[in-house]
Order: sequence, then structure tokens, then C-alpha cells
Amino acid sequence: MTQLPLRWLAVLVLGLGVTLASCGATEETTGDSETDSTETEALEADAEATAGLEPAPEGTFAADVQDVLATSFSEQMDLTVDRVACPESAELEATEPFECEVQTAEDLLVRVEVTPDAAVGKIDWRTKGILDLVALEEMIQTQFSEEEGLTGTADCGSTEMPYRHEEVNATFDCSFESETGDIKTVTVTVQEDDIPSF
Repeated sequence: MTQLPLRWLAVLVLGLGVTLASCGATEETTGDSETDSTETEALEADAEATAGLEPAPEGTFAADVQDVLATSFSEQMDLTVDRVACPESAELEATEPFECEVQTAEDLLVRVEVTPDAAVGKIDWRTKGILDLVALEEMIQTQFSEEEGLTGTADCGSTEMPYRHEEVNATFDCSFESETGDIKTVTVTVQEDDIPSF
């Protein structure tokens, strides 16, 4: 068994960090290994706040945000948007970000953090909990090449769906097939940090 000292993986994550371990090797971790109960409660509250949101009615600021997200999310993520829902109480003058939900035709439910900026009359948004699988596969291939001198192809399922929604601490497996036909399993663990250190 070979253990890769995977030392970086930041570009592929939209709102999350990732940890990788190869061939069932000991899990690499980033940051604290225990989740603070306050952090857990905040994550659960976020999930409850966005679960089952209904689209805001026309004529509200939230409906305008929904329209912007439907267009810009589709363009930037290259996914077909079926539905966007933001809390009706959202306001441009808000000092704190709020969360919306985007449901895609590809059956992906995405939480989006929206930050309004009343001074310039615009919003900024970022996805939460979405992994870019194409970038992840490229990173795995690069890491195998640099650390073990192996060339090959990584597969995390990007041909079926280019993105994957995962909660913090979730794990899933990707594979790496070298040019010689050897197949290795790479376990991906989702972390909270945007930029993990390995």
C-alpha cells in the first residue's frame, strides 16, 4: 500500500475544504479533529433554515435575488436551474448574509450564501458544500504524478455530474488508474476549512 502525502487541495472546493487519503492509509486531517458544539449547532441551524424554503413572492427583494441567482448560478456552474428559493424576509440593507436554495435539473440541491451590499446595490453569492469533481480529479492526478511519478486517470464521478454536494465530515471514494492498469482508491474527507493544510 502506498500513502500519498497529499499537501494541498484548495481550488476545487466551493465553500469547503477536503482531505484525501490514498489506499486506505491513515486519514490526513486539517485543523481541529473535534467539532465545537457551537459550530455543530450553527451548521444544524443553517440546514434547518434552508430546508424546504419556498420561493419568495414577486415584488420582493428576495424575488429579485432569486432571479439573479437563477441566471448567474446557471451560467457560472453550467447547470440547469429548476427552482430558487430565498427567505421572503431578505433585505438589501441586511448586515448579515442570508441563505437561499437552488434546485437543479440534475437533482442537486445547493445552499447559496448571499451577501447584500446596499452601498452599491448589488449582491455577492457563494455556494456552500459543493465540490468541483473535475478539479478534484485533476488534483489527484497531479498529486500522484508529483509524489509517486505515476501518470493516469482519476475518477470521482465527474462524467455523470461535475459537482457533488457533501456535508462537513462526509467521506467518499475516488479511484486512480495508472497507465499500467494499477487501480488505487483515494478517500476524500470533507472539512470545514476553505484551505486545508496537509
